[in-house]
Amino acid sequence: MKLNRYLKTTFGVIAAAFALICGTAVQAATFHVSIDTSSLLSSPASASGPFYLDFQLNGGSTLSNTASISNFSFGGGSLSAGTDVAIGQTSGTLASTITLTTDPSNPFNEFYQGFTAGSTLNFDVTHTTNANVPVSDLFLFTILDSTLANISTNGFANSLVTLDINSVVPVAQAFNGTGDFSGVTAAVPEPSRALLMAVGICAAGLRRRRRA
Repeated sequence: MKLNRYLKTTFGVIAAAFALICGTAVQAATFHVSIDTSSLLSSPASASGPFYLDFQLNGGSTLSNTASISNFSFGGGSLSAGTDVAIGQTSGTLASTITLTTDPSNPFNEFYQGFTAGSTLNFDVTHTTNANVPVSDLFLFTILDSTLANISTNGFANSLVTLDINSVVPVAQAFNGTGDFSGVTAAVPEPSRALLMAVGICAAGLRRRRRA
C-alpha cells in the first residue's frame, strides 16, 4: 500500500511537471538573433546612414500574439536617444525590453529607433504561438537607412529576420544584405534550449502513451 501511494505521488509530480513544460512549449518560444553590422561603418554602406532598427509584428486576424525583444548588445555601437517611434500597440524601450502585441484591432505594429552600428547586433525575441488562420502572424526585423527605407536584403520585404509565429514550432528565417549592404549578414536564429527540451519531453511522453 505504501509503495502504491509512493508511486502514485511520484507519478503525480512527474505528470504535473510534464504538463507545465509542455504548456510552456506551446505558449512561448525564444530565438536568439545575431547580425554582422560591421560593414555599416564603412563606405559605401555608411553613406546611407544614420541607420535605424525596425521591428514589426503584423497579423492578428483572430487571436492575440506578442513578441518581446530584449537582451540587446551592439558590439561597440549604441542606441540614439530621442529617435524612437512606436506605431500600434507597443510598449517598453530598447534599453530594456520592447513588446509588440497584435490582435484584430491592431493588425500592424512597429517600433523603430536610430542606432550607431558596431561590429555586431545581438538580441532575443520571445513570442507567443497562437494560430491565426488562414493568415499567419509575422515578426520582421529590418534595418532602415536615413530615409527610413529598408536596406536591401534577399529576404521578404527586405527583412533580415522573419518569424512565423503561427505554430507550436515556429518557423524562423535569416537573410543577408545585398548590393551596398552585402556585408550585413544575419545568423540563423535558434530556439532556446529550454524550448527544444520541452518539445523533446512532450514528444517522448506522447510516444510512451502510444505504446501503452
